[in-house]
Amino acid sequence: MPAIVSSANAAPRTRSSRRWLRYSVRSMLALVTVLCVFLAIATHKAGIQRRAVAAVKIDFGRVVYDFQETEGFWSNDRAESPIPAWIRDTLGIDLFHNVVGVELSSPAVTDDTLQQLAALPHLKHLYIADQQLSTAVLGHLAKFKCLQGLSLSAAQFQTTAVTDT
Repeated sequence: MPAIVSSANAAPRTRSSRRWLRYSVRSMLALVTVLCVFLAIATHKAGIQRRAVAAVKIDFGRVVYDFQETEGFWSNDRAESPIPAWIRDTLGIDLFHNVVGVELSSPAVTDDTLQQLAALPHLKHLYIADQQLSTAVLGHLAKFKCLQGLSLSAAQFQTTAVTDT
């Protein structure tokens, strides 16, 4: 015959022993809100970088991402991102990596393209070749806080006369 265990002998469950398992709706909503704000900021920054990269590529330029960077400006084009390819293809590379180098060597580059580059806060290396640029470009270059290397190869600057009236 099986033994009957009375409830008086069982250890009473305390309220605090299971408290860590319970979440209120309010705390879950707060957690989801914080997560959504974080994701919104990250995707906004990635969208800005994506538009700047598109402007460079339209003008037949080249970008170097942080995982491709080697010594100096030169990049390892065969370097693989640590992010799996299916995630990069789905969400975009700009969500996970920063542009650290830009090469502009097409005559189609304008001052507007350089204005777009101001949206790249992690830009370290900028190579501009064979360009007709205005002196306003120098003002755009001052916006790059992380710029370590600048190469202006055969770039010609157009100056505009300022008249005092």
